[in-house]
Amino acid sequence: MDNIKRVSILGCGWLGYPLALQLLNQGFKVKGSTTSQHKIDVFKEAGIIPYQFTLGNEKSRSAPGDTDFFQTDLLIITLPPKVRKQGPEHGISQIESVKEATGSFDGKVIYTSSTSVYPTDGKSHDEMSLQNLPVKTSPLAHIEELLKNTFGNKLTILRLGGLFGYDRIPVKYFLDKKEIDNGNFPVNYLHRDDAVKSVMTVIDRQAWGIIYNVVAPKHPTRKQVFLRNAAILNVKAPAFSNITTGNFKIINGNKMMDELGFIYQYPDPLGFSYNHFTNPCK
Repeated sequence: MDNIKRVSILGCGWLGYPLALQLLNQGFKVKGSTTSQHKIDVFKEAGIIPYQFTLGNEKSRSAPGDTDFFQTDLLIITLPPKVRKQGPEHGISQIESVKEATGSFDGKVIYTSSTSVYPTDGKSHDEMSLQNLPVKTSPLAHIEELLKNTFGNKLTILRLGGLFGYDRIPVKYFLDKKEIDNGNFPVNYLHRDDAVKSVMTVIDRQAWGIIYNVVAPKHPTRKQVFLRNAAILNVKAPAFSNITTGNFKIINGNKMMDELGFIYQYPDPLGFSYNHFTNPCK
């Protein structure tokens, strides 16, 4: 696999932790970063080499540049930008810290971006859509540009749909609402197992210097998904208003299927599997 033996996962959480387990199962040496002391023992028990530090403007327990975390063959960045909670500059600050810490990094890089990088304009978007927009105002687009300018064709970007599966069930986050708007909008969801599989596919196929959308091929409406979720959870079905706010988008993820032969385990959000498994690193 292109001489990749050591993998460092920056942000070994809800997505990064099961990815680390899959990599370990495939024989890779895996390093995982966390900001939480309580995850250190979890990592060690799983066989992940743990590192604790914080990027960006926050106070670090230890500066990442002072560790050998970035001495690796493949760096996987799974840091959520947290634009809503911490503002648009938070994710950019984190990536600036990554640039500083990696220095003259010569390995490969995978960045798990998000389909939120595309505008909600009622249109279908593929990987070329952003290049056709006159202005790129999204903080996530800025982060992607920073990474591309830093790592060039060593970087592959995976723009993931809304991540669900296991203990993340879409309707759970709306159960306290009397009515839910935009019930007829199509969803762009992705099961976590397919997110992990997409990363493993990039490594296996040595698909570097490329951008891929990773989204379940089927796009049922929000109402269809939530009603299905309510039946799974055995809770009262949510009510939907006739109100439409904003707009929707549909993300086309065919490129990865066409170029890499990627097959989704969960192609339809109405068929996503869930359980009450709690990820110790979520």
